[in-house]
Amino acid sequence: VTALATAIAERLGPAGGGAAVAAEAARLAKADLVTGLVGEFPELQGIVGGLLLHAEGAPAGIADAVAEHYKPAGAEDSIPKTVARCVVAVADRLDTMSGLIGAGETPTGSRDPFGLRRAASGVFRILVERAWPLTILDLVGWAGQDARFQSFQNDRLNNWLLDRGFSGNEIEAVRRPKVSPYAFDQWPIGEILKRLDIVGTLRGRSDFAKLVELTKRVDNILANAPEAAGPVGYLEADESAIALQRTHETLRPRILAASDANDFQAVIDHLGGLVEPVAKFFDDVLVLDPRNPDATRWRCELLAAIRGTVTRDFDIRELAGQA
Repeated sequence: VTALATAIAERLGPAGGGAAVAAEAARLAKADLVTGLVGEFPELQGIVGGLLLHAEGAPAGIADAVAEHYKPAGAEDSIPKTVARCVVAVADRLDTMSGLIGAGETPTGSRDPFGLRRAASGVFRILVERAWPLTILDLVGWAGQDARFQSFQNDRLNNWLLDRGFSGNEIEAVRRPKVSPYAFDQWPIGEILKRLDIVGTLRGRSDFAKLVELTKRVDNILANAPEAAGPVGYLEADESAIALQRTHETLRPRILAASDANDFQAVIDHLGGLVEPVAKFFDDVLVLDPRNPDATRWRCELLAAIRGTVTRDFDIRELAGQA
């Protein structure tokens, strides 16, 4: 636990509240388990350690971190009050989860005698409420790169998000972006929540319902598109196609910039600007034109680029139940 607390505090830098304080609190955190008082009243574990350390004249930061390292004890409990205390709380839970999962103790159904699900939920809450830029891959790295631990964390994160009121389709819309198939593991937990909060606003927007349908139509067209890329020398003549290309070229850099800045509301707003140009394109243009293979390839290439932009941060097709 001491090693984990040190690693976490050093990873957070100045925001970690002091690696030395966290490490010393972690070293002493379990000492009160051998006292008769905790033996008789297990619910006082940690609290007794903090009181004894205060009585012995230990620095308040260390004593209080020991007293609070079991927080949050449940969904209604608060997280520890300071950064250093939170570091010790996360380190303790990581040690518990990685050790027990490594020994083959994985919760099944309603059976979770060691509270591993509760431990994972406590870690997620601390990361979000403290706005720490830590990811599932960070947790896995500290736990020793155990594939079982990573699988457990991903499963628990999914259920924790469901418990917070997000639907399975909304989670999948965020889990399956075009940036990277592994991005969900690489994003801070707080960023995942931000993305889900934005996705949750889309269900009531008629423009995005239309964009979902148009994206599905793009899928169907591209499934029958020729594989070769469009010829470099082809010049599109249809005004709707040219207008769509120009709109996409204008909006894509703005979407990428907003995405890089984690401004997902701006991403959504910019994507909304594609709805009408795409709809008009489909109204006016025969994409798969057997009499003009050059135009077909060029238009399919344009649609593929637009689909990549639309599904880059959120695979909105999931919101219509399309896998």
